[in-house]
Amino acid sequence: RVGDYGAAKAAEDILLRYSERHMQGLVSPGPETMSFNIVMKAWSNSRDEKGPDRAMEIYALMEKLHAEGHEHVNPDSISLIALMTAYGAKGDVDMVEKLLRETDVEGDKTNCYNSAIAAHAKSGNAEAGDHAERLLAMMDNADDTTHLAVLNAHARANRLDSAARTEDFLGRSVESYLKYKTDIRPNRKLFHVVLKAWKDHANVQEAAERSLALLRDMQGLANEWQLQTRPDVSTYSFVIELWARVDTEKAGELLKEVEARNDVPFVRSYNAVLEALSRQDTRKSLVHAINILDQMEKNGAANTYGYNFVFYILNKHRSEQSKAKITEYLETMEHKFRDGDKKVRPNMRTYTNMLNFISLEPSEHDARTACSIFDRMTRLHHDPQSNGTFDMVGHTIILMILSRTRSPYAAEKATEIFDYMLSENYH
Repeated sequence: RVGDYGAAKAAEDILLRYSERHMQGLVSPGPETMSFNIVMKAWSNSRDEKGPDRAMEIYALMEKLHAEGHEHVNPDSISLIALMTAYGAKGDVDMVEKLLRETDVEGDKTNCYNSAIAAHAKSGNAEAGDHAERLLAMMDNADDTTHLAVLNAHARANRLDSAARTEDFLGRSVESYLKYKTDIRPNRKLFHVVLKAWKDHANVQEAAERSLALLRDMQGLANEWQLQTRPDVSTYSFVIELWARVDTEKAGELLKEVEARNDVPFVRSYNAVLEALSRQDTRKSLVHAINILDQMEKNGAANTYGYNFVFYILNKHRSEQSKAKITEYLETMEHKFRDGDKKVRPNMRTYTNMLNFISLEPSEHDARTACSIFDRMTRLHHDPQSNGTFDMVGHTIILMILSRTRSPYAAEKATEIFDYMLSENYH
């Protein structure tokens, strides 16, 4: 299970020594099919270039021992799957299909077909979806895993229409179930594969529209057919993050829709909308961003990134109200961090945004605020648990604030900070 060459080689050496001692009559019973399968899986997971060939040698040894009368060693479907997975990980889908065609194992081969379809999905080839559907048509007992693998093959195919083709396959599966009550019941996981495909689509507007349509389809199937397709927070995250890129108002409505279900949207969904709003310059975007951040605070979902996006937006709309708001948010972040909430720790960007806000027409109070922030940024710079760097830009903004204040206090502090910069080799 370690997943490297050394572990696989060690497992193989143990198996071969055990087999040899059994042949010599020194130990009994000898290794069984499961032992060989474990070693084959080790090579399959090894990510080593020679992994597939080593797995093939183990498989050949199993066949040889079985032919010689060792009835406890007989390749089964698990053996074949391990071998196919090894070649699939290497991207050799031709070999995977060859093994599927030419290797005869006892029992149901559903999982063997699933492994072959998964290999096509992993390949990312333009025709991966077509190959997956061809294999599906050859199966007698396709299951949920099969349909998930076919969807992934379409979704990962290197082609511009991969998302549309993924949705088309899902649509046909749903229609087949509703008409003929097939064993493959549509579920949330299948829809999520399609949503992920649209999330990666080049045409964001089309992707957003299709994602919302899929969400509504999921709701309809859950309500009318009692299927396990009811959207969850993950479902909404796909849709919200797409709409954030084309229509922040719609994305905001979807956030509220999640909250109305007594759920809390993912933090990344909130932040996706805030990031989109940070690229807008309207007063409406400011109000929208503040409302979202306030809701994040209420739901315990606020984090440093969310605050920083709002700080950036507040910088575009400087006013006394905005100044009070950014000061309030900074105090909230620092208070929560002192109380143990590490996800809201102010970082260098947080403090730089605050400095930028007060830099245009600074008062004496602003100068003192800047000096206080200087102390906090310096501590953050020297904190080994922080990745932030208090660079020349931050120091320069503080000096600019002090120079514009034109007071004895500002002049004294500017001299101290400048001397500090020289001692720290800032130049």
